[in-house]
Amino acid sequence: MFSTYKQVVLQTYLRKKAAGSLSFRLLEPTPAGIKEELTQYLNERFDPKKDEQTLELFFGHHESAAAYAKVVRRVEIDKFRPVIKFLKGLTDNPDDKQVHLAALLIDFRERPYEFGKEYSLEEENDPIAENEENIESKDGDPEVEETDGKNPVKEPEEMGENEDIKVRRPFFLKTINKKKSVFTLLLVLLFGSLGFVVSHLTDDKITGKQCMYWKGDHYEAIECDIKLAADIDKIALDTFLLKNFKKITRVDTITERSIGKIWYLKHQKSFDFFTAKGVHPIHKRKLSRLSKIIYDNEIKPLKTAE
Repeated sequence: MFSTYKQVVLQTYLRKKAAGSLSFRLLEPTPAGIKEELTQYLNERFDPKKDEQTLELFFGHHESAAAYAKVVRRVEIDKFRPVIKFLKGLTDNPDDKQVHLAALLIDFRERPYEFGKEYSLEEENDPIAENEENIESKDGDPEVEETDGKNPVKEPEEMGENEDIKVRRPFFLKTINKKKSVFTLLLVLLFGSLGFVVSHLTDDKITGKQCMYWKGDHYEAIECDIKLAADIDKIALDTFLLKNFKKITRVDTITERSIGKIWYLKHQKSFDFFTAKGVHPIHKRKLSRLSKIIYDNEIKPLKTAE
């Protein structure tokens, strides 16, 4: 049933959030962050078999990941507010498409939803929690030895060296210690995630800025309400691209060691080279990895000419 599917998707989000296994954009989601996360998904790991139907619900049918990404970059960020309400548990009756989008964003393994398939909350349960339930549900001896008053169990300091008496720890102490271990693990994951988020949010280029635009040879972070020239695209902030994606303006500085490590696009017999993978910021086409053939034919002659 779809009602169960919704619960499982939300439960999986909360479990992954507690474990720190989500992108920092999804830990405390914002409309701009959701837009950025979806754009990165389309550029890097689009799976049409799992997610094309979901994307069609939001943006209509398009032929490729690049086409969907282009639409996403231009859509208003308010379009993503309903999925945030679902992830935060602020709505009891979300639209079905918001559930499908949430499943895509968190890489829910049972997507897409299949009509007639039985979904169980146990499928995505936290294995740590399941382990605790198994421990607490065991029947039998609580492992505290009973005495008849005549032969009480001796304390450790009362035992002789040759006495083979086994003192068992009470069951409830074992359970408490296991729970303390789980709690400690969750605290470590939580503070680790918070540290990661803070390290990004304190960057002077990012604080308070949720959009960016291409500034000739790099991306520049800006506030989303700033107006730009009509021929300049404003897109959701992507911290990876902001810090790592640069255009190489001195092609003659590219060496043979750069083969496989930088990216390029050929456009009308001209080549543009970049420091990271992605989509060309102007022509909106996916970049290709630098090969030895391209290096030998396009870059090496420039060095020889010198």
